[in-house]
Amino acid sequence: MKQIIKILFVFCVLTTSCKQVSNYEIIAHAGGSIDGHTYTNCLEAVNHAIACGINVIELDLILTSDSDLVAAHDWKMFHAMTGYDGDTAAIKTAEFKQRKIYGKYTTITKDMIDSIMTAHPEIILMTDRISDPAILSHFEHRNRILVEAKTLNDYYTLDTMGFKQIFYSDSPLSYPKVLKKLVKRLLNMPNSRIPANYTFCMLGLGMGDNTPAYWCAYGKSFAVFTAENKHAADSIAALDKRIKYVYVNNVE
Repeated sequence: MKQIIKILFVFCVLTTSCKQVSNYEIIAHAGGSIDGHTYTNCLEAVNHAIACGINVIELDLILTSDSDLVAAHDWKMFHAMTGYDGDTAAIKTAEFKQRKIYGKYTTITKDMIDSIMTAHPEIILMTDRISDPAILSHFEHRNRILVEAKTLNDYYTLDTMGFKQIFYSDSPLSYPKVLKKLVKRLLNMPNSRIPANYTFCMLGLGMGDNTPAYWCAYGKSFAVFTAENKHAADSIAALDKRIKYVYVNNVE
């Protein structure tokens, strides 16, 4: 079976009209909800989030069967949302473009992402847990990408590629386990540095020791997922000033 490469992208719109609360940025999770639907990764959700003044928009991306990157959480979910419940296989890009999510929402391709970034030079792209750093070389706006690394090898590779802000993610491991893993690895890599930025899932997901006391033992900033709305995001961000990003479903 063809391996699906999944990455998450975040567009950060750095404009004076964007709202920022308590020195953290809200991330519209999978584009943000649209008409009560989540995980759509559709154009309408992205436009709605930007219209709501959200600074950061996340998109999940996977490979089509003809090796193009498109916005979808996974093929099983995409098929269910487009009337093909039960299917799990990747489809060709041409068919992906023709599908409508819940019968009315527009799918997003890599070319559309490039067009958005060209039209809005203030937008920054952030990836989440990429499986191969080489994927990023295919994007036109590489100097405007924030990256989330899945492994320490990827972290250091991305560092040598010139990416300035890299988020290390080992979720769903708890932070103490991550630290133990890092220390063991760094003992064999004396010239390496501990990652400065991390991404973690919130409490209530089976990680009772994922608290700010553990998060902030090392590191400069954290992206935390997922809050249901802005009010919940404010409460999360208030736990520690080093929480710089909070994923949110309902951005209104």
